[in-house]
Amino acid sequence: MTEQRKLIRLGNSSFALALPTAWVDKSGLKKGDKVFLESNSSGGIVISSDLKKLGGDKKIEINTDGLDEYTLEKEMTSAYVKGYKEFHFTGKSHQSMKKKIDEIKTNLLSLEFLENGKDKLVIRDFLNFEEINIDNFIRRIDNNLREAFDLLAKRLAIGNITKNELEDIRKIDEDINKAYMLISRILIMGLDNPSVLSSLKLEGQELFNKWWYSFNLEHIGDSLKNIAKVMGTPSAESNHNLLNFFGEIYELYIGSMDSFYKQDRKMALSSMKESKMLFDKHRKEEYTSATHSKIAENMKYLEDSCYQNLKMTTYMRA
Repeated sequence: MTEQRKLIRLGNSSFALALPTAWVDKSGLKKGDKVFLESNSSGGIVISSDLKKLGGDKKIEINTDGLDEYTLEKEMTSAYVKGYKEFHFTGKSHQSMKKKIDEIKTNLLSLEFLENGKDKLVIRDFLNFEEINIDNFIRRIDNNLREAFDLLAKRLAIGNITKNELEDIRKIDEDINKAYMLISRILIMGLDNPSVLSSLKLEGQELFNKWWYSFNLEHIGDSLKNIAKVMGTPSAESNHNLLNFFGEIYELYIGSMDSFYKQDRKMALSSMKESKMLFDKHRKEEYTSATHSKIAENMKYLEDSCYQNLKMTTYMRA
């Protein structure tokens, strides 16, 4: 509910504002308590009853006893995205699980071992919000995707892919996932902490837009990885229609990123029309090979992810 309040002049250097009683009571405040003011990127001020530090200092304990490696990974990933700063691993099995914990840690940016004791293992997040620029991570994902697109375009012309190239695609996908998980972490931490948004010099809507972009870019990475896997099967062979389809999607992808970097809504709308024409052109294409059908299916996922990002660009502030 929006309320209007009048400013009251106090001396020559400040003003006072009466706070709603309902908010004061809900926050557990009383006369003489302090409130905290935080400027946001749009010039507004957020008033809160407690001072939230950048990143906070949240700790989580994960008892590894009875956990399989899959569940351990999900527990760590979930805690990472939720913004926990320290991960305390306890239980009789925490030392035997150290190798897996280290593997998971490696796939999550900014985490390092802090303590390796008999009773517990501690990992800490060393993310510095003062040095974070989400656009740099989006460009990192973009560079990885272009590398994967280039590699697959060359191999589609031949019809197969080598084991070394398949491993290169896998590593590219891992790096994309790292950047995406970090952006997801920043999103969750910024949703209810004005200090995070202020440090990033972003509004909440801008932060969400960038996360949504990275979400679809991560899906593009998955689709490219899946295409590579299919191409690694013995039955894979070249197909001229698939090669053309892939080239057109690559151009669509480049157009989607250009419109995002320039925040050009008109360019995005034009590319969206091209995307629809591309889908209509290839949706009825029939492939006699099951391998080609799987590749074409993943190409359609690529096209859809590009379209979703183009649509988000049209929602951005002009």
